[in-house]
Amino acid sequence: MRMVGVQHIGIAVGDLETGIPAFERLFGVKCGKREKIEASGVEVAFFDFGNTEIELVSPTGPAGPISRYLEKRGNGIHHICLAVEGIDDWLEALKAGGVRLLDEAPRQGASGHRVAFIDPASAEGILFELSE
Repeated sequence: MRMVGVQHIGIAVGDLETGIPAFERLFGVKCGKREKIEASGVEVAFFDFGNTEIELVSPTGPAGPISRYLEKRGNGIHHICLAVEGIDDWLEALKAGGVRLLDEAPRQGASGHRVAFIDPASAEGILFELSE
């Protein structure tokens, strides 16, 4: 069980077709990869910023957590993803410490990573994703 570092910062956007070119213009960095995650109802696009990535997250339909987030808050920082080793051990240790989890077990995330989210109510209002 080890914390590796910040893997990416997730930013919710209503439309990748406008979000990707905006980030490419702003930072002079090309979108490295794009992927649909059907189980989560999102499409993601990644930008490599050296030691970490920026992930644009857009809903693939009108339902789901990203759609609800955008309805309430609009485009903006959605989550911080921490790269970990031993995600199952992390989840057990967090649960044992009384931390509320949105995912009791890892699920499939982008690029084949196993991921789980910590309930923001247990993390000072911040949505953290753990990724292995």
